[in-house]
Amino acid sequence: MGKHVAKKESKGSKKGLKIFGIILLIIVLIGLGVGVGGYIYIRNSLGQMQQVDIDENAIEMNDGVKEALNGYRVIA
Repeated sequence: MGKHVAKKESKGSKKGLKIFGIILLIIVLIGLGVGVGGYIYIRNSLGQMQQVDIDENAIEMNDGVKEALNGYRVIA
C-alpha cells in the first residue's frame, strides 16, 4: 500500500514540473518576442531620423558673442 502512495506523489510532481516547464517556456518566448519587437521598433525609429551635414568651416562667432561668452565653455 505504501508503494501505491509513492507512485501517486511521483506522478503529481512530474506533472507539476511539466507545467512549470511549459509556463517557463511561454515566459521566455514572450520575453524574446518583446525584445525582438523593441529592437526592430528602435532600429526603424533611428533609421527615420534626419541627419544634417554641417560644414565646420562655415561656422563663425561674432566678436560681441565671443566677449559675452568670455569665461564660459561652449559645448555643442
